[in-house]
Amino acid sequence: MQNPLILIVDDIPKNLQVLGNILKNEGYETAAATSGKQALATIDKAKPDLILLDIMMPEMDGFEVCTQIKSNPDYKDISIIFLTGKSDADEIVKGFGLGASDYITKPFQKSELLARVKTQLEIKAYRDTIEGQNEQMNRHNANKDRLFSIISHDLRSPFQGLLGLTQLLHDEYDTLEKDEISEYIGMIHQSANKFFNLLENLLQWTIVERGQIEFNPQPIRIRDVVTENIELYDAVSRKKDIRFEIRADESVLMFTDLNALQTVLRNLFSNAIKFSNPGGTITITAAANGHLTELGVIDRGIGMDQENAGNIFEIEHMKSRPGTMNEKGSGLGLLITKSLIERGGGSIRLETAIDKGTAFYFTQPSAEPAADELQSRMHRD
Repeated sequence: MQNPLILIVDDIPKNLQVLGNILKNEGYETAAATSGKQALATIDKAKPDLILLDIMMPEMDGFEVCTQIKSNPDYKDISIIFLTGKSDADEIVKGFGLGASDYITKPFQKSELLARVKTQLEIKAYRDTIEGQNEQMNRHNANKDRLFSIISHDLRSPFQGLLGLTQLLHDEYDTLEKDEISEYIGMIHQSANKFFNLLENLLQWTIVERGQIEFNPQPIRIRDVVTENIELYDAVSRKKDIRFEIRADESVLMFTDLNALQTVLRNLFSNAIKFSNPGGTITITAAANGHLTELGVIDRGIGMDQENAGNIFEIEHMKSRPGTMNEKGSGLGLLITKSLIERGGGSIRLETAIDKGTAFYFTQPSAEPAADELQSRMHRD
């Protein structure tokens, strides 16, 4: 962490030297200016954390310097301690009225100087912390509003489908053929499934954002988990005649949370199927690279332009794109995916081009095979 920078402004070089030595011995960084004009130029080059400002200076006195600093939106929050040779109450009041934070009467006591400097720097640190927290909270609230706006829009479609289909069944049940009823029930199931998936993603995102998700890392054989999760998409992939291809050795292991990994895989598989053309192939790769294992989910579908690719993990730019068979989605799954991967100590990247497909690659810590597994391999060899 960088030491606080204190700007000392005084037209007497001896005062600058004395003040500078005292502050440097306490570990502070210092800058010096012998005039108000030079002080303003110095602030433009390097914004200080605190200014010690002499009042009585030729050409531009301390009051004028303070006025110019406080009128600048970029510098108005800098704390100023006036240095004055007089204990005139009117001057002190005037200084506070211009925005000064404190004052020290010359000749000053070293202990008093350091105490007042320390107090102002502590106030600044506290203020910076509060401002940072407010900024983070405002950003979080903006993201939340953006998210709920998208989710409410995306929830409307399947919910309207449910209402319309159930109303139709209610009104025309006696006149419908058995096959027609079965078809409508299938459509109701699809709408309900979309509705459930959106709510599930929303709940998952809320848990991740609040930091409430349990994360229990363990050695996981990639090929086994990939195979199990591919089976969940058998019906969806067969509908688009999409084939999965696994290129991962049996020995590749990850050290991560099983539930988190399954959520990541399901989101990436679903995304790959959605944007793959009928008859396409999705390739799953996995390889250890030092202390990290990288897993890739690669489709050869419609891809995306670089602008969308650069914003795909940003909630403020989140938007839904229809799939190759007009499949719907909120884009929330990829945000959850990124959060879970980072929670496990990894990262995610993508490579994409329009009409060439998209490849997502993510990493998690590698895991060493258990002793009994190594022994079993030796026997097989």
